[in-house]
Amino acid sequence: MSQLIRSASSLLEYAIETYPPQLNASTPSDPVTATLMVTVRRKAPSEKVRCGKLSLWLRTGEGGSAWTDNPSVMTGGIEGGDGPGQGDGWGWSARDDGEWRIFDFEPTTDAEFEGWQLTLKVFEIEINNAPGWADVKIDEMTSTSGSTTPKTTSHRVQKAPKEFVFHSFSPQDLMVENGQTVTLGWQGTQTAAYSMFWDQGEERNLQFDEDRPFGTWVSRPLHAPTGFMLQALFEQDGQRYGRTLTTTVSVIKPDLEVGNLTIHGTVTANETVHINKELHVDQIHSNSDTPITLKSPARMEDDTTLAGGIIVQGRGITVDGPVTITGPLTEIAHFGSGWSRLAFTAKTAGVVYGRKTGPLPKSQYWGSNGSGTGYMTYTYTPAKTGEMSVQTDLATVTEKGEGTFIVPVAKDQKFTIGFDAPYLDEAACRFYWLPFGNVADSIAPSPLDAKEQESESCEQGPAR
Repeated sequence: MSQLIRSASSLLEYAIETYPPQLNASTPSDPVTATLMVTVRRKAPSEKVRCGKLSLWLRTGEGGSAWTDNPSVMTGGIEGGDGPGQGDGWGWSARDDGEWRIFDFEPTTDAEFEGWQLTLKVFEIEINNAPGWADVKIDEMTSTSGSTTPKTTSHRVQKAPKEFVFHSFSPQDLMVENGQTVTLGWQGTQTAAYSMFWDQGEERNLQFDEDRPFGTWVSRPLHAPTGFMLQALFEQDGQRYGRTLTTTVSVIKPDLEVGNLTIHGTVTANETVHINKELHVDQIHSNSDTPITLKSPARMEDDTTLAGGIIVQGRGITVDGPVTITGPLTEIAHFGSGWSRLAFTAKTAGVVYGRKTGPLPKSQYWGSNGSGTGYMTYTYTPAKTGEMSVQTDLATVTEKGEGTFIVPVAKDQKFTIGFDAPYLDEAACRFYWLPFGNVADSIAPSPLDAKEQESESCEQGPAR
């Protein structure tokens, strides 16, 4: 795993890694030979960086801060930098400066770092036998304009004691069912301190089983793909050394929590979908008999077509603006002067629509209770109003002006329509029924209650 380093003054940034990835001090029986790799790229993506030279400084000697006590065998190498503007090829040379071995890397022509990277390498580093942190410095001759100037970035690379080992961190299962646990295992020094970290928490001071030379840990139930990081800390001679390893476990049919999600295909929800804020869609379809339920306020800004019925529960329907009804209206009553009532039972939910119409046409057949018919003559003068009404089990709605009204009626509910216009020969109104959904025979006449028949002037004329 590489480490990204940068300094405040540098214009370039460096990703440092070694092979082997985890360095230990050498022993006579187990010498360690390493390779150092430094990948170079510009730090600010918006600026071109001109570079005339790069230098790697490796401390040498026998101490913990030194890489090796045999610097003469080390060699250099370069990967990249061959294209136009990239230096047209780079060369390297080595020199000594006191306790430092310096590798200079220079392009044939000045290079401009812009969207490409260069890797500097030092091979055959015979790690000495002193644990500690080996010093490395990186000098750059760079500028964004004008002459290049020197800038330095420093770093230390861990050389752990030979007793500190840590490897083979992996899950027993790469994929588990939603809600299942997973067992993670690793190998390492038993006297080290191990801590597990994941997105939902951490657990420290994990213990090895006494009869096994490796560690195990059982996770919490997993509901989404989860990354785990295991940290090992080892102390010797008052110095603390640390290493980390990572792994990932996938979950079948996971629970997901995302910021933004773009789906170019079909989304199928086999159970409930909860939306806490806004849902923007072009179409909503229910492929079964299960209705689509919107519990919070639903806002439809464009034209909305409902091919089936509308079920209104709780607070009812509030309409802020004009209502346009394009479905077929069935006229259920045409009332004139007098006191008129008709009762119906709704076999499906719908609305009753009433409007004032002025005087009835001349010779208009309009009133009957089954015992006879009659004709009345009206003059075509402006309408006198009268009072329309719709009475349900829940409320009575009236209209005394010259307008219209709409009253929703629930399924299986009885309602009575009426028109009160005594001695107003020029008053008239019409009532219409609009069912929700294509339901045949969605309304049926019903007898009036006894109280509704108390007035002798009550007309129960059939619907026209």
